[in-house]
Amino acid sequence: MKLKLELAKIEREQQREAAAIRNEVKEREVALKEREAALRKEEQEREIAILRERPSLTQKLYDILLKFRLKYAYTAEISKAFLRVGLQEEDRDFAKFLWVKNPEDLNSPIVTYRFSSVLFGTTSSPFLLQATLDIHLQKSSSPYKAEISQNLYTDNFQETVKSTTKLLQIYQEANKELQGANMSQYCNNE
Repeated sequence: MKLKLELAKIEREQQREAAAIRNEVKEREVALKEREAALRKEEQEREIAILRERPSLTQKLYDILLKFRLKYAYTAEISKAFLRVGLQEEDRDFAKFLWVKNPEDLNSPIVTYRFSSVLFGTTSSPFLLQATLDIHLQKSSSPYKAEISQNLYTDNFQETVKSTTKLLQIYQEANKELQGANMSQYCNNE
């Protein structure tokens, strides 16, 4: 009988110890999860701060429209702008899509294709286009490179000037700097 009582006492002690260990493990897990959540939140806040401190590469549309108060205004579009920005060979694996080899055949095998240029319509497309144009214009020796860069809005180029002579000069310089990017839909109010 004494032996059974001793065994029961030892068993209760072991259960208390096991419960204490389980509680300690749970407390540590909770503390670890809280610390991980705090670290994730700090990292997110750092990333947001980094994004906020950089200026927008695309001009604000409101600012561009206000410029049209001057005498002469013109607009042009860079024809097929997004298709003109190529992707590096190693980056093309991130721009894949699937298609059937023969759309008429239901059993046709699926083929993987890769884009070789920037996709139109993705979230990053305007940024990639604007960054490419800005880098190209920074390397330029054109006297109008700052004006050209400041007056690009995604694939559109618009400017206002006080004389028709400058209007033609900037348009010709923009066409030259963008290496004959085929500035289409050119309009002016002259």
